[in-house]
Amino acid sequence: MKYFAFAVIFLFFIGLPLLFLSWYRRSLSRRHYAALAAAALDKGQGYYATPYLRRIVDRLLKLRNFAALEKLLKGETAPAAKFLAARGYSFEAAVLEAFSRPSVAAARFQARVKSNPADNEALAELAKLSHLLGKTSRSRLAAEKIGAKATAYASGIRLYFAMLGAAADGDLQRAVDYGVRANRRFAKSKAWYEEARSLVFLGTVYRVSSLFDAAYIMYKTAENIGRRLKSPVLTTEALANLGMLMMTENRFSEAADFLAEAAKTARKHKLDGYLAELGNQRALLKLLTASPAAAERYAQTALERHTRLKNRGGQAFSYELLSHAAKEKADYPAMVSRASQAEAAYKGSDNISAYLESMYLRAEGLFLQAKNRLGGKKYLESAETVLRRILMIAKKKSGCFHAANAYTLLGLIFLRRKEYARARALFNQSLALEQKDERITGIAADFANIGLTEKLCGNREQARKNLQAALEYAAVDPESDFYKQLQQRLAELD
Repeated sequence: MKYFAFAVIFLFFIGLPLLFLSWYRRSLSRRHYAALAAAALDKGQGYYATPYLRRIVDRLLKLRNFAALEKLLKGETAPAAKFLAARGYSFEAAVLEAFSRPSVAAARFQARVKSNPADNEALAELAKLSHLLGKTSRSRLAAEKIGAKATAYASGIRLYFAMLGAAADGDLQRAVDYGVRANRRFAKSKAWYEEARSLVFLGTVYRVSSLFDAAYIMYKTAENIGRRLKSPVLTTEALANLGMLMMTENRFSEAADFLAEAAKTARKHKLDGYLAELGNQRALLKLLTASPAAAERYAQTALERHTRLKNRGGQAFSYELLSHAAKEKADYPAMVSRASQAEAAYKGSDNISAYLESMYLRAEGLFLQAKNRLGGKKYLESAETVLRRILMIAKKKSGCFHAANAYTLLGLIFLRRKEYARARALFNQSLALEQKDERITGIAADFANIGLTEKLCGNREQARKNLQAALEYAAVDPESDFYKQLQQRLAELD
């Protein structure tokens, strides 16, 4: 009897606590360990694998490799990857490898897909890693092959890349549809990191679509997820996008606050890539608030950081911002030089729009130089060559926006040469494109240029008609300098 009593006492005071601790350890894994591992591995490279990290954590616990788990929670993947690979868990090992050696991991997933084209999980990871490595076409192709019977997570990845593709094609409505559906899949699979990234991109689609309240909700939700997960990367990214949103709404003081908070977080956690991007964003803010000297300082610092990180896209944008700063300072040779550097950095990238914008900036700099320097004819000829190159590329790979701008500047070049018929024709070509895209400011500018051309040709009534049309479109901002200039031009015709 006393032995029974002793057994009961042992079970109550020692056995039950041990059982509880064992149970707690396993339940804790499902609740916390995966999130802790994700936070430890979250270094700003843009790769996440939330459901698979939960699976990896469970494997390590079941196989009682607590040492590898502890290393994983400190951001070290190699011990766990080696251990899992040796026991036949090659997929999980490749996922861990993706955090430190994405190109190697991509090759492993590519091999899995080759041996089994219907491996939806491998296709999802291949899509993510290809995107991370800048192989956009391969990324989209892998995502499109994810089948209808895929898990909620893999389906979310397919929809996420469908959203990116639709946005790149200019179909913003379709991008929103894909983004909303992707978010639902990520929420269902408790893929919080992926959900936050999807929310940020969806917010950007809303911002570009001028749906600012919706964009704010997306970015704020992503920020809340980032803070809940203790992810400085997600938090920084959301804050930076909130800053960009405030800039879009001309709420410059709030934009400065968001960007400063983002920079503080990035600096604290040594997120050099984000610090570089934030430098570019703060330079843009200074340009918008008419502070070109400060913009130049931020852009130059950002350029140095991007150069160290070998981020060609970031370098290109820094050069572009430096070109704009030089324009504001009326330093047109520097404007042309920096635009040329931006153009060279963008060349060969998928960012055709930015490439064309940097070309236009160079042409504009050459045009402005022609006003202030001897040999203006040479600068005009060089500008014309660049603009015709833009038109050739834009017809094949871009929308109306870039072509319209090129036609406008070409028209101004021929106006300078007093070839009024050709100038008028070019302004009308620009106008047709602006009307197609319903760009109000562009339409107003084209009518104003046509009006000026008619005035120079002595056609006062035609000049008045076109200037009046320009004034009506410019009335969206009656306080602008442009609106006041149009009023003055019309008064001069009376």
